Amino acid sequence: MFSLNRKNSFILILFCVILSAAIGFFFRLQTLLDFSSLAAPIVMHEDPWYTIRQIEQVVHNYPAYAWFDPMVNYPYGQNVQWGPFLPFICATLCTLFGVTTQGEIIRLVSWIPPVLFLVMIPICYLIGKKVWNQRVGILSAVFVSVVCGEFLYRSMYGNLDHHILEVILSFACILVYLFIIRSVTAGTRESIPKEMVFLSILTGFLFFLGYMNIPTIMVVALTISLFFLFFTILEKDLGNIFRLLEAQIIIFTTFSILYGISGIPYEGFSIQMYSYGAIAVAFAIMVASALLYSLKGYVVYKDKSSRYILTGLIIIIGICLVAAFQSVSTIITSFSNAFDNFFLISYDTTGIDELSPISLLRAVLSYNIAIALSIIGFIIVCHALYRNKNRLLLFFFIWATLISIISIMQVRYQYYEGPIVCILSAICLDMVYLKTTEFLEKRKIPSKKPSLTPKKIGLILVILISCAFYIISLSTAFYVLPTFYGKSIKSDWVDTTLWLKENTTSPGIDYYAIYDRETFSYPKEAYNTINWWGFGNYILTLGNRMPLGTPQQNRGARVSASFLLATNESIANNIITSYKGKYVVTNYDLSLIYPTVALWSHMKYPIESYIYTYYRKINDNLVPIKGLRDSFFLSMFTRMHYFDGSFQEATERNEISYVDIPYGNVNASMIITEEQLRLQKDLSHYLQKDEVSFNYTRSCVDVPALTSYRLVYESPQIVSNLSYAEIHNIKIFEHVKGYTIPGTGTVELPLVSNQGRHFTYRQQSINNTFTLPYSTTNSPYDVRATGPYRVIETNKTFDVDESQILKYYI
Repeated sequence: MFSLNRKNSFILILFCVILSAAIGFFFRLQTLLDFSSLAAPIVMHEDPWYTIRQIEQVVHNYPAYAWFDPMVNYPYGQNVQWGPFLPFICATLCTLFGVTTQGEIIRLVSWIPPVLFLVMIPICYLIGKKVWNQRVGILSAVFVSVVCGEFLYRSMYGNLDHHILEVILSFACILVYLFIIRSVTAGTRESIPKEMVFLSILTGFLFFLGYMNIPTIMVVALTISLFFLFFTILEKDLGNIFRLLEAQIIIFTTFSILYGISGIPYEGFSIQMYSYGAIAVAFAIMVASALLYSLKGYVVYKDKSSRYILTGLIIIIGICLVAAFQSVSTIITSFSNAFDNFFLISYDTTGIDELSPISLLRAVLSYNIAIALSIIGFIIVCHALYRNKNRLLLFFFIWATLISIISIMQVRYQYYEGPIVCILSAICLDMVYLKTTEFLEKRKIPSKKPSLTPKKIGLILVILISCAFYIISLSTAFYVLPTFYGKSIKSDWVDTTLWLKENTTSPGIDYYAIYDRETFSYPKEAYNTINWWGFGNYILTLGNRMPLGTPQQNRGARVSASFLLATNESIANNIITSYKGKYVVTNYDLSLIYPTVALWSHMKYPIESYIYTYYRKINDNLVPIKGLRDSFFLSMFTRMHYFDGSFQEATERNEISYVDIPYGNVNASMIITEEQLRLQKDLSHYLQKDEVSFNYTRSCVDVPALTSYRLVYESPQIVSNLSYAEIHNIKIFEHVKGYTIPGTGTVELPLVSNQGRHFTYRQQSINNTFTLPYSTTNSPYDVRATGPYRVIETNKTFDVDESQILKYYI
């Protein structure tokens, strides 16, 4: 890009690295004050809270790691799906600094993501330099410090997830493998170059660390395997192919040995669950690579040794198939499931944002002008490969293509894409510099300033484009930054989980202890907290209670969804009976993601039964209107969160007349007015009617009271402060058997919540009895009665003592 002597080049590189590191590091500390200044420091998003739990366990049992967690996925427990590397690093730091309490641990380890980011600067520099030139390396290192999107988000202060470490170890493997390729193709006559052996062992070690962080590093193994395939096809020197085969064998043998020594915690062949599947993958890659080499040697070069290797491989494969005949289908199924979970699980079946394809808006906010630069850079790489088949560039091309495909399919892999975009953009700008310089030198366009040479003009142009990327990226990040806070735990959740910890009984399991799956059994006092899975890690880590649903499991999440959407209390009780649900936590946010809740119920409760979208024609446009049907108000969620479990009379019935009309690829239910019906009488043949409410707090159907759930806590934040409905953000209900007495009519009880909100619980008799969940005297909670029960029809009053309320799981 510009002519530099060695001294100036070193100074410039050092300056760029230090400046990029400083900007990138301080750029990632914007969350520092917000996350660490509170009385209870917090981390970002849901998953890092489970990482905190893992760190706490390692700190209290150092250096042991819990591969089994009985506080998740009751009554089976959960095999931990993440490796010990990140918790071990964090716990080691905590041990060195003498940090043991949760708040101190969070404050210390929250620094790790931005510190780990610093490692990516030299890695990007070296990859850019290796695949293209030093100029690209410098620009890559500069760009990666401010590139936005998932890469920035995952390396912010407080985002203590495994992803930033995953990116570093993956790109480190890619970098070292580039050195292996250079060593293999350097023209050496050594059959086993010493440099290659060392680099291969290093790659295997890095791959092992990456796998012990999270199994998605298998995408690196896939890249290496694809490269070996293309290398075998393109390479004419059989000796080079053999040396690369040796590297493959050393890499995956090193990994297999280290993985075996570390202790394989799980049986079976699941790649995602730290079983023998990882070794099976390593063995398959080595055998497949040897098979490719021998086929090329035997078919193309008629090499006798290749024929012997090919024969031996066929025998080995045959023996393995016979010996593991019963396990072959299991292994294939496991590999297929891993592939599906890595790449094909979709947003449409889960409603999880990070599983959705990346949108154009999100891409623009993440990369701005670098989108165009990286696309051009990718085209330049393709052209360069077409011209000279550079092996280093081929490997980078496979890696960049694979990462780009999966990160477009699922936005969660965009943290890989950020550095790729930076390197490709740097390649584009390098070409801008070269072509600008070449154009000016050929045309010999005179400059008004003699000192302004074509090279300097090219350099200025590159600097201007780079500055534009920097400024736009910084501005965008400051604009999007509030979404980071939006993905962090709210103070209401902190208060709620701490209340659970201090005011509910222990489930009989030591939060810090490490248990063995084979010998563990649940104590009789164990119970679950029913919750939406997105908030389960809060309940587990801050509240030290067992959540039914967490982001790490599917079963509990689906049970929770089915419970919340159940429209009959008896059915809801049956759903959670085997899970010993003692408390239920509801939150207002579920109103906003009702379709997602329905998805997680396996569509046993389709969203259309609860919330139906109608359309009203306004100025030739169809405007959507959401109507709330009977099932919405009869659902356990609505009865708890909006009505506090009390009987509600229907107060809003809107009769809707509509017809289904084609609208895009689906039918739209268009509301028809009486006037339209008079003008278009033929519509009456297609007319459908419905009764709905347009108000979440006004039911269109009589809602019976809940008899076995009572409000025991609500959070301070008010999300709706209407004169007739004060709705708080989070509520906790206790599941009780209640106190059954004979009686007829309607009974009511005045109550006041822990936040001072006054409300009335009403219940209509069933089969001449009342089953009452609340006590009027000696209540252990701050939600308490302000008077006795009263039968409305007779004005008879009576008290119920807490000792008379029958309970579960005590």
